[in-house]
Amino acid sequence: PLPASSTKHLDVISHPLPRDALTVLPLEQLSSDPDSAKSTGTTGTTLWLGGQVLSCYLSSLPLPARSPAKPAKRAIELGAGVGYLSLVLASLGYDVVSTDIPPVLETVLRPNVMVGLDVLRRSTAQTPVVSGITPRPSPLAAARGVECIGQVQVCELDWTTTTAHTVTPGADLDLSVDMI
Repeated sequence: PLPASSTKHLDVISHPLPRDALTVLPLEQLSSDPDSAKSTGTTGTTLWLGGQVLSCYLSSLPLPARSPAKPAKRAIELGAGVGYLSLVLASLGYDVVSTDIPPVLETVLRPNVMVGLDVLRRSTAQTPVVSGITPRPSPLAAARGVECIGQVQVCELDWTTTTAHTVTPGADLDLSVDMI
């Protein structure tokens, strides 16, 4: 894990999954500097250290049981930012509702989740170490299987407004990291 002060100037960072360092998620970031032409004016467009540390901790816990008879555990992340924690939870088998405010949602969260889920799906397939060499099962495939990568639903949630919000109730895990 690296603090945001070391990486927030980068447009894209590549960050490995805690349980599988061979699976690297490309994460778009935008400057939080209000004077930057690409800024959204919010800090939610940078990968912060708290999310990285919580991802490592959650990845160290036993994986939630999942089978056709036992549905996936559900998580909701408030203020998901670049989406790294939500993608880590999906890699662990959770179905995630990933929320943030509109400028973050469309500029980094939704694009990162779409690309990240594709990376996770490919990482669970048989992958060759070197072209032409016999494929090896990826660590995620060995641990979970393709059908066990969780889903991520991206939703707008601005808790600073008085508008009523509806987010799927009944999550097993409610998360909010580096919000203040």
